[in-house]
Amino acid sequence: MIREEPVILGENLSIGYLLQGRKFKVVHDRLNFSLFRGELTCLLGSNGTGKSTLLKTVAGLIKPLNGNLKIMGKPLSAYHEEEMSKVLSIVLTGRTHAGGLSVYEVVALGRYPYTGYFGKLSDTDHQIIRNVLIKTGIEKLSGVLTAELSDGERQKVMIAKALAQESPVILLDEPTAYLDLASRMEIMDLLHTLAAKENKAILLSTHDLETALKLADRLWLLSPENPLIQGIQEDLAIQGILSKFFTNSRMDFDTLTGSFRLNYENPEPVSIQGRKEDTHWISNALARNGFCTGNFGKEARISIDAREDHQYILSLEGKPAGVFTSVEDLLHEMNRLR
Repeated sequence: MIREEPVILGENLSIGYLLQGRKFKVVHDRLNFSLFRGELTCLLGSNGTGKSTLLKTVAGLIKPLNGNLKIMGKPLSAYHEEEMSKVLSIVLTGRTHAGGLSVYEVVALGRYPYTGYFGKLSDTDHQIIRNVLIKTGIEKLSGVLTAELSDGERQKVMIAKALAQESPVILLDEPTAYLDLASRMEIMDLLHTLAAKENKAILLSTHDLETALKLADRLWLLSPENPLIQGIQEDLAIQGILSKFFTNSRMDFDTLTGSFRLNYENPEPVSIQGRKEDTHWISNALARNGFCTGNFGKEARISIDAREDHQYILSLEGKPAGVFTSVEDLLHEMNRLR
């Protein structure tokens, strides 16, 4: 498969904003990136790294300080407002304040680039709105006021509104910020599906690394120290880039599991073997309490054998030290022995 040209291309881009006295604050310099159709791209970085500034620059809400930014092969500066609204739609952080409007009415606002001066919806507009409601799974909420919706449902409405614009590019700033875990996964899965089935280029900023690792097609990593890094997460993990990007003095990124672990000074090594499900959760409990688990063999003073029927055999310096049937009891004894 031959990849299409990027719908958004940034070359040696400097981003920032205007301060008082006509001075500029440069947030990032010499950024290079590409955004492709059919992909969900997640922009990751800690607070204050410039994620929102980058999104707003790409959306044309903030002018680039330097460099080239092209959308659909055309310089961003060449687009006028109406034309831009047909190419790119954006969902910003924050709760919607359209509580007095029905779901259908909010989604219909996405048709504004096509409705003319008086904003009259045509039969085609209504059909597009109905189709978008079905695609996002909120057709049964059509007549419900947005004030009566859950946060997850409200976020789906804003995504449906963006889809109604029929733009090839959709940008979202922290779309899962107010959602619980199940809703975050649902929204990200929806966006991933829409990118693939509707051939959209979707870029969103998020702090939810775990969900991004599962459902994004590509990651953009933004930090104060380095230029923007982009790639699929599997390559970034294998190359050690994710570990370097997310590791600090108190925390490590575990490349094998795709999760974080806290660092403790001089952790007690524990050799553990047995049923995979049990050893995973035992290791989770031990890591939280300052133990380091692995296949240490005789080098470890403490060893655990997780057997069938949730029997955990604890040994201390090669001698039996107890049999436990719950992780809680096992952990209590290990803390006592330490």
